Amino acid sequence: EVNSSQLKKLEELEPRAMADIKKRYTDVASKYFGDTNIVFMYSKSASGKKVGEIIAAGKIAKGSVVMQTITSGTIKPSIPLKAVK
Repeated sequence: EVNSSQLKKLEELEPRAMADIKKRYTDVASKYFGDTNIVFMYSKSASGKKVGEIIAAGKIAKGSVVMQTITSGTIKPSIPLKAVK
């Protein structure tokens, strides 16, 4: 597993390599999400009242998907809600 602080450390140690990896990931993720409408919903809530409530819906702005962590060999994306159009 590689968490966000470890990704930052890798960026410090190998800035060119990490910039290339991040750019390629963003390109692939942008193609994957493409013109698909995505719905973001609460999956957890302290009170349980918001579970299933829609937070945002729409298409993801190109280039806005970034690497958050890497777990079990899978890169987990992070998408800022302001990128949902």
